[in-house]
Amino acid sequence: MNTSVRCVVIAVLCPMLAVVMLSPGEAQPGPAGLGEAKPQVVPDCAALAIVKEANKFIREPLSKPPRSVFRQVEIPPARARANALMIALVAQNRMGAPGADTRRFVALRDAALQLATELRKNPRSLNEVRRLVDVMNRFPDILVDRDASLALVRLKDTFNHDDIGGLFGSCSADKSQRIERELFWLARQKTPITAEQADKLELVSYKVALIGEMLRELDDFVPAKRQDERPEWVRQASNVHQNAWQLAATARGGNSAEMRRGLGKLTEACNSCHAQFRECGE
Repeated sequence: MNTSVRCVVIAVLCPMLAVVMLSPGEAQPGPAGLGEAKPQVVPDCAALAIVKEANKFIREPLSKPPRSVFRQVEIPPARARANALMIALVAQNRMGAPGADTRRFVALRDAALQLATELRKNPRSLNEVRRLVDVMNRFPDILVDRDASLALVRLKDTFNHDDIGGLFGSCSADKSQRIERELFWLARQKTPITAEQADKLELVSYKVALIGEMLRELDDFVPAKRQDERPEWVRQASNVHQNAWQLAATARGGNSAEMRRGLGKLTEACNSCHAQFRECGE
């Protein structure tokens, strides 16, 4: 499927999205080796779709009536932090993309970081939380700060493994993203993968690829008594990271049999990591 058609398809998944189309010369993800210098970048249209979805998950609780006249509606912190992490991952990935409006993505990333930080406070300012949620929800029509640093930041300084668990929907009570469920449900499906499912699979694969990249930096999650296994943590996370990029490229191609093989490789990589490290957080 060509780029312009694919962007339209992804936009249909998020109909209110103001899509900035991917230029024909923009870098495409592919089966790159770990040592490859060329950056792996989420296409702009896919990045915008992921950001809109994460913003929706953050804002949904605000649309519900308060449980009593004495209580304000508040965003569940775990849910908001997990989806703020997804937004920050996408924004930071897009910052250095060819033709990208870097300052726009910096503003988005910084708002996500500020939201995650505010949600850690006790007490936190509900007005500030709402303000930051509104800032992110206006993306891509977001106010930029010309004095803001364009440098990459270490997301692990703000987010942690629990936030990643919230995205996968397996290690957390929050089920907004449910990435793991989406992957395993498709992997077990007996019928051919449809075009609509391939579009969703492409988006999910980008998410896993970005999360896998961050997981490589979280080797300190492995307890001190198992320090010798930290290189294996990095290897396993890298395997997930690269298999996810490959699956995104395969989903873009639309071949059901190849997508099944790619799904098998990615789920195997996830299961292998779980088998060795799941108990680390217990």
